[in-house]
Amino acid sequence: MASPTIVLVDDEETNLELLEALLVDAGYEVEKATDGRVALERIREVRPDLVITDILMPTMDGYQLCRELKASPELRSIPLIFYTATYTDPEDRELALSLGASRFLVKPEPADRLKRTIREVLEEHREEGSGASPALSEEPAYLRKYNRRLVAKLEDKLQELDETNRRLREEVAEREQAEARVRHLAYYDSLTDLPNRTKLLELMKEAFDGTDEHGSTCSLLVIDVDRFRDINHTLGHRNGDRLLRLVKDRLETVTDEDGDILARLGADEFALLRCHGGAGGSPVLARRIIDAFERPFDLDGIQIHISVSVGISRYPAHGADPALLLRHAEVAMHGVKGHRGSISVYTPEEDPYEPRRLEMISGIREAIRTDELLLHYQPKVELREGRTVGAEALVRWRHPDHGFLPPESFIGLVEQTGQIRALTHWLIRRALVQYSEWRAAGLDLRLSMNLSARNLADEDFPQAVAELFREEEIQRPAFTLEMTESAILQDPPRARSILERLADLGLDFAIDDFGTGYSSLSNLKQLPVSELKIDKSFVAGLVEDENDAVIVRSTIDLAHNLGLRVTAEGVETEAVWTRLRELECDMAQGFYMARPMPPDQLERWIGREPWSGRKS
Repeated sequence: MASPTIVLVDDEETNLELLEALLVDAGYEVEKATDGRVALERIREVRPDLVITDILMPTMDGYQLCRELKASPELRSIPLIFYTATYTDPEDRELALSLGASRFLVKPEPADRLKRTIREVLEEHREEGSGASPALSEEPAYLRKYNRRLVAKLEDKLQELDETNRRLREEVAEREQAEARVRHLAYYDSLTDLPNRTKLLELMKEAFDGTDEHGSTCSLLVIDVDRFRDINHTLGHRNGDRLLRLVKDRLETVTDEDGDILARLGADEFALLRCHGGAGGSPVLARRIIDAFERPFDLDGIQIHISVSVGISRYPAHGADPALLLRHAEVAMHGVKGHRGSISVYTPEEDPYEPRRLEMISGIREAIRTDELLLHYQPKVELREGRTVGAEALVRWRHPDHGFLPPESFIGLVEQTGQIRALTHWLIRRALVQYSEWRAAGLDLRLSMNLSARNLADEDFPQAVAELFREEEIQRPAFTLEMTESAILQDPPRARSILERLADLGLDFAIDDFGTGYSSLSNLKQLPVSELKIDKSFVAGLVEDENDAVIVRSTIDLAHNLGLRVTAEGVETEAVWTRLRELECDMAQGFYMARPMPPDQLERWIGREPWSGRKS
């Protein structure tokens, strides 16, 4: 017995393929069509056992296909099932059945139920006979029903389109709002709603264009909240954010001029641009900002005292480009960051990124390698007998382009670029060579040289010094290494350990610039120090300023009570020399005796009276 043939009619290819797979698997022969007109032709050709059709289709819909089928004497006996997802109302079912359809199904129908319905319809068709067919509706009645359903569906579709358009309008509005939020977040800080760094640079460009027309100037102030990281860690990030919003509010009380631009650069940094009032007003404005933070902040009953540091750059004096001017203000701010309530105006000399300094940074390594550096020596004279007992080795740089450079112009760069270890090794090696030459010539001098804080944090430094001694074949030279109090206090236990290892090599130690740092008697007692050097700022006013005289006298007494020698730095007059002798200071160093000089010149200077250090 041949398998029943079913014609599937649907304008959706996917629906046709799914139905075909289901029916073929169930053992049926399948023919397909995508609209009612094509389906009618296929039905005439194959005379199927069943037609399954959608309703809403182009060219000829399912209703018209059914009417054409039932109006044909040859085809009217073929059963038809409507299978629709659009026409699903009871009126649609009523119309479909009135046209002669056997069943009216709504998509999606479960596969088992669909197959059972198909079997039932085919069985009914066989039982009723091929000639059986329901009576058709009269044409006017059919058209009225058809038109009513068509109008209803059009109204439904229009309503759906209106709803779709409404949703699209809402989605477009939401997208525009989201894009606006993204644009806002790209230019404004999410925490304070102030312009961010990017927006500030745009506003600075606009402001500069306006000032150029009138020949006026602008001041840019970068404001940093001191110790904010500590506050954040103590109170938590949520309270830290609350505090930053309060900082913003406090700053806005100072920005009372039209045209002031307040921005948040990130973390704990803010910026204020003012383009009127003249350059001289920026320190006054900075002071107003600092004074505004004298009042504490209240966070849930906790009184929070904070301070700010301010860096200032000026347009056009410090740059015409907004990004450059901002960088210069940040450089000025970082120069005083940590010094609570401090103000700094940008100066190229203190800018670590200034082109000339960058050039020197790149040249320092080569200078060490090619011996562009040299040592000058400043004598240290014993006050009681007027005898030269030592000399401090001070490095100089013979720069090929910038000439003779003193240490203060490049030592900071050396420390910043990590070259301090190489420079210290060079200095000690060169001093060892000179020490050997002078010892061979009968000149008995103790040489002093400065150590960096980085040297005191370098665990390998003592071993490196020992290697230098072995290479130069010198044991326990008469060397004194000088360091500042602040260098020791950065990490006292580590500094003490390194100094003890250096002391094992026979080296002595001196505290340089004593009195300018945070002195600690307990630290002094624990360190292998043999000498204190009184800072020249106290020595210079020894005769005229009683306060300086008290400091110098107290330091000498303190040092002697601790068994330490005392050297006074910056001795520039005979009156100071004489007063130091009266106070029983041990040694003096300064321009009154001699400036730093090359080794051969020092030898000649020592040979002259009244100071003589040559052995008899």
